[in-house]
This record gives sequence, C-alpha cells and structure tokens, in this order.
Amino acid sequence: YSIYITKDLQDFYKKARGPVPEWGIAITKKNPNMIIMQSPRTARISFNKFIQILIHELNHIYLNNVLNTYSFPSWFKEGMAMSEAGEFSINHQILISAAKWKRQLFSVDELNNFNQINKNSSQLAYAESYAMFNALQFYYGNNIYKDIIQQMNQGNKFWESLVLITGDDKNKIKDNIEKILM
Repeated sequence: YSIYITKDLQDFYKKARGPVPEWGIAITKKNPNMIIMQSPRTARISFNKFIQILIHELNHIYLNNVLNTYSFPSWFKEGMAMSEAGEFSINHQILISAAKWKRQLFSVDELNNFNQINKNSSQLAYAESYAMFNALQFYYGNNIYKDIIQQMNQGNKFWESLVLITGDDKNKIKDNIEKILM
C-alpha cells in the first residue's frame, strides 16, 4: 500500500480522484491500496489526531483485502477502525445520548452504507458504528471480528459469517446490536 500526505486541499481532492465525503480528512482506495490524507496543518488537527486517522485508514486497507470485502456494512468497517484507532470519546457518547433522547438514532440498516450520510450526521454515524461494533463484542465475544474475517476469507459474506459463528439469525443479531443503543 501507499500513503500520500497532501500539501493542501486542492492536492487532496486531485489525488483522491473521485467522491470524497465533505467531512473527509483521509480516504482509502483499493486497487491499488492507498491512503490519501490531508496534512495536519491543512486539516487543522493535532499530530496525535493525525496518527489516529492514519491507524483508522490502515484498518480500512486491512479490511479491503478480506475476501468478499464488499459485503462488510459501513458500520462494521467504521466501528472497527474507530475501535482500533482509539477514536471514541466522551463527545461521541454525548452525540449518541442526545440522538437517543431526540429519537434520531440510526438503525443498523441505515448505517449499511455511509454514502447517504451528510456532514451534520457524520459524527453520530461514526459514534453509533463504534457502539455497534462494541455491541457485537459484548454479545458474541471480543474475538468476533477475527472470526468474521476468518469466515469471510473462507468464502462467506459478512452476514453469512456472523450467522454461522453466532448461531443467531440476522434479525436477532441486529436486535442485539440495537439494544446497546436503546
């Protein structure tokens, strides 16, 4: 894989060659695997936050190389990347709590694909994705994501793998994930 740290916003969009979410500081591409990142100065972030984002994107590179990677829901990819990068904070907890009281939480199905998420909802989507990823670990063990990846590398798709590993049907798994948020 390659990592490009761009000199300015124009360079970032030029190297990204394609759609970039309006909130995006970094983007991961596949075929070939590459990470394109704004510099900490351009993105106006600390060096520590830059490292967190890099770790987040490296997780995407890893998941992009799993067999049947297309079947991963966005909430799983983003939740795992946030977990591994240590990005979840009290601010994310507050976002989830506020959305819960306003009855504005996303469902598991709504977070299957982040393409429909706008800038105003993006932080909540990431926060919930982290919570959903952790819910899988709570209900099915800390190594559930390793088991899913192993099953997928044997030819199964994401939900097939999860059902096979847990013994629960897809609706029961979704209910368990959403229970954590409710």
